[in-house]
Amino acid sequence: SDGDYRWVYAQVVPEHDLEGQVIGYVGTLTDISEHKQTETVLHSIVEGSTATTGPGFFPALASYIASALSVSSVLVTEVVDEELRSLAFWADGALQPTYQYHPARTPCGRALQEGQFYCAGSVQQVFPEDSALIEMKAESYLGIALQDSQGKAIGHLCIFHQQPIHLPERAKQILQMFGARAAAELERQRAHTSLEHLTQELEIQVMERTAKLQHKEAQLRAIIEAIPDLLLHVGRDGTCFNYIHSPNAVGEFLPIQQDLAEVLPPALLQQQLDRIDRAITTGTLQVYEHQFEKQGRLVQEEIHIVAINSTEALIIVRDITYRKQAEQ
Repeated sequence: SDGDYRWVYAQVVPEHDLEGQVIGYVGTLTDISEHKQTETVLHSIVEGSTATTGPGFFPALASYIASALSVSSVLVTEVVDEELRSLAFWADGALQPTYQYHPARTPCGRALQEGQFYCAGSVQQVFPEDSALIEMKAESYLGIALQDSQGKAIGHLCIFHQQPIHLPERAKQILQMFGARAAAELERQRAHTSLEHLTQELEIQVMERTAKLQHKEAQLRAIIEAIPDLLLHVGRDGTCFNYIHSPNAVGEFLPIQQDLAEVLPPALLQQQLDRIDRAITTGTLQVYEHQFEKQGRLVQEEIHIVAINSTEALIIVRDITYRKQAEQ
C-alpha cells in the first residue's frame, strides 16, 4: 500500500464444506522483507570481499559495506603505537587517501575501548573535538573493535552516515560478522610482514657469516624457507640436537630434552620418524598434519620437515588448532 515492494512468506490451505467441496482458502502472510534485505546485503558483501585477498581486501570490504548498507562512509583501521592508521576509508563514493589520527575523544576511541559503540544521532555534538565528523557531515556512527586471536584490539571497523543508520541492529550484526574476517586478515598480514622482516634480518646475518660458520649458515637458510614457529634440529633416529621456540608462535609447545619420544605418542612418533627418513632420503619437503591430546586439550599441528644433510633434518611445528576451529 505504501508503494514499496515487500517479501512475504505465505501459507495457504483450502476450506471445505460438509460435502467436501472447496469453498475458500485460509492462510497467513508473514512479512520477511527485513530478512530478505539482510540476506541480500550479506550475499553482496561476501561476493565482493571473498574474491580479494592481501592489501586489496580492506578497500574491497569497505566499498561493499558502504554500498550494501547504504551509508555515507566506511572506515577500517589498525592500531599503530597509540594511534589509528586507516587501512581503507570509503567516502563520497570513492576510496580516500590513507591517514593516521589519535582516537582520543572520538567515537572510534569509544569503539576500541568498549568493543563496540553506537551513536544514533548528533554524533558531532557528542564528540565536538573530532573535526573529521564535521567534514563528513556525520549524523550517526556505528563501530566495532577488531580483535586478534588473543582478544587484543588491533583496529576497528566503523560506518558513518549523514542520516540515522537504517536498521542499526542488522548493521551491527553485519559489522561483527565481517569485522571478525577483517581482524583475521589484519593479523595474517601483520604476521606475514613480521615474517618478512625476520627473514630479511636472518639473510643479513647469514651474509655476514664467515666460511667457518658455513654449516650454521645452511641451517639458517633452511629456517628462512620455513615459517618460524617451533624449530627442531633432529637426527634420523629422532634425537633432538636443538630447538627454537618462536616468541610469536601460537599455542604451547612441550620442551624436548633429548628425543622426540618425550612428547609424541608412539603412533605419531613412528609417523614422524618415517617422514624424517623420507625427507632425508628423497631430499623433498615433507608436509602433513596430526592431532593429539596435550595437557588436557586436543591440539592440531602442521608439520614441515626438510633435510639438512644425509643424517639430519629440520622440523617446523605450527599449532593450527585455532585455525581449524575457525575453518569449522
